[in-house]
Amino acid sequence: MATPLEVPEEQKNMGKLLVFPPPAGVVPIKQALKSPVRTRVSVKAKTVQEEESKTVQVKGDPVTIKTVTLEDESGQGKVTLWRECAAADVRPGDFVPISDVIPNQFNSQTTLSATVKSTVQVRIHCNPLCSMFKNLNQELLSVFLEKAMY
Repeated sequence: MATPLEVPEEQKNMGKLLVFPPPAGVVPIKQALKSPVRTRVSVKAKTVQEEESKTVQVKGDPVTIKTVTLEDESGQGKVTLWRECAAADVRPGDFVPISDVIPNQFNSQTTLSATVKSTVQVRIHCNPLCSMFKNLNQELLSVFLEKAMY
């Protein structure tokens, strides 16, 4: 009969971090697009355009995708949302944090793409309150929206 293996708590925690790493740090859109290909980053920005969801074939299986254009103080960038992320109710005017996206090159254009670890949190659908703050610095708006949601 084998004796149970005792693993120190510190090593258990290190193992959990390897299997379930924390979300990537938030960076501006411009920096995210210039990150090395396949490097995880997170972004927080306002949705300025939403394309229709569509179905593509991946390894013979249908997969839903949706592309949104996000904008922050550094610029604009397209993000392709895959699978469950594509079902998020993201509309133009929404403030959207998206974790763990990766930059991709396709047809000489760099875009961001959701991963299996990505999460999409729609913070607020734009309403008259948003338009009052339209000209404020994006950073101040993000702080306001985060406080308003909690």
